[in-house]
Order: sequence, then C-alpha cells, then structure tokens
Amino acid sequence: MHAATAWRYTQVTVAIFSLNLTFQALTTQANAEEQDPLQIKEVVISSSRLPDVPIDNLAVPSKVTVITSEDIQKSGAKTVQEAIQYSTGIVMYDQIGNSFQQSTDFRGFNGNPNPATTVFVDGAPVNEPGFNTINFDLIPIETIERIEILPGATPIYGKFALGGVINITTKRGTDKRQVTMETVFGSFHRERYTINTSGPMGKFDYFTSFSREIENGFREESDARISRLFGKVGFRPTDRTDLTVSYTYVKDRFLQPGTLTLDQVADNRDGNAT
Repeated sequence: MHAATAWRYTQVTVAIFSLNLTFQALTTQANAEEQDPLQIKEVVISSSRLPDVPIDNLAVPSKVTVITSEDIQKSGAKTVQEAIQYSTGIVMYDQIGNSFQQSTDFRGFNGNPNPATTVFVDGAPVNEPGFNTINFDLIPIETIERIEILPGATPIYGKFALGGVINITTKRGTDKRQVTMETVFGSFHRERYTINTSGPMGKFDYFTSFSREIENGFREESDARISRLFGKVGFRPTDRTDLTVSYTYVKDRFLQPGTLTLDQVADNRDGNAT
C-alpha cells in the first residue's frame, strides 16, 4: 500500500516538472519575439477640402449620397431642389410660391436665422455672403455632372455647414465633339429649350450651354422666366495637373405670390393674397 502511494507521488512530480519545462520554453520564445519588434512602414494620410476626383463611397467613413446627371435626367427634375429632394435628410417646402425658388432643410437645419448648408459649385461656395442664403435658381441643372451630399458638421467647410455640404460638379468637354439640343414641355405653359456643345481643343477642352425656361405657374402671379449661359474651359498641361475656369450668366424674372392661410387655401388655393 505504501508502494502504491509512492508511485502516485512520483507521477505527480514528473507532471509538474514537465509543466515547468513547457513554461520555460514559452518564456524563452516570448523574450525572443520581444527582441525583434515588427517594423511598420511609414504611412502618410492627407486630405483636401474638396477633392478634385469623385468621392468613393466605400472609402469615406460616413454616408455620402451621390446623384449623377443620369439620375437627374431619369427623375425629370427641373431644379436642383427637385434633384436632391429624395435624399436622406432633405426636406423641401415652398414658401415663396413659384416653381424655382423652393426652400430646403438639411438634417433639420432650416433658414432661421441662417441656412446651415454650404453649397459648392466646382469647389467654390455659392452661398450669399450676407445671410448665407442659397439661390439654387442660379445653378443651371442641365450643366450638372454630379451632386455629392455630405451630411454632418465639419470644421473645414466653415461655421455655416452645421447641416452638411452639397458639392456640385459641372460638366466639361470629353474627347469627342458633340452638340445636343433638348426641348421640354409641360403643364401651366412649361417650356425649356437647351443647347449644349462640348469637345477637345488639343490639351484644352470646353463645354458651353444655353437654356431658356418659362412657366406661368399654377397660381396667380407665379410666372417665371429664366435665361442661362454657362461656359467652362479645362486645361491639362500634365498628367497630374488639371485646371478649369467657368463662367455663368443668369437673367431671371420671378413673381412671388407667397404663402396662404388655411382659410385662403380653402377659398382659392390658386390665388394670391398680396
């Protein structure tokens, strides 16, 4: 019986000795790994206020809504407000009375006291300097190549971008010369005539557009007349350099019947209280 007890004791001793050897081996291996740290290559991350290339949705850690010129054409939108009205966070309402000067809210920020959305066209802000208002009717929708909607406040865009940023990129000439014409007709004497021409000129490229829009409106004194001329010239002296200059001329005439009370709407929703 004593021999059996000693045998069990010997077995336990051997097991503990084996564990000690294993622990020492692991400790030696860990020390060897600590002596040879992993070398990581230097990584430089840079960004710009508005990149000159389209934003990759998968590379941005936030929601970015992209609306292309094909999307605008399929939707039938006739203003920038109508083109973005179905995007997340956008609420459009009409407090002026015509079809071209609708107001928009972005993420709950409206125009009181100042609009909290900054709009860029080809990298240049187009908000009015006094009250930061946005005249969307001065942006020819037929010249838009891409609209990017970036929600959320970002310091690099300025103090008036609490709601977010709408970045608009206009079209430019391609490697083929082309001329396109378009006419649109709709209700309330709605008409639009557009002619575009673009193409290459050596290292230069050009895009020009002229449009004329008229509408009588569904309410009294809500007529609109707009004439727009847009021109853009691009220059690529090297593969890494791209320069563009654009010019926009707009002449418009809007009537603004304003809002109606509930009693006035019930009496005559097409009327003009002023």
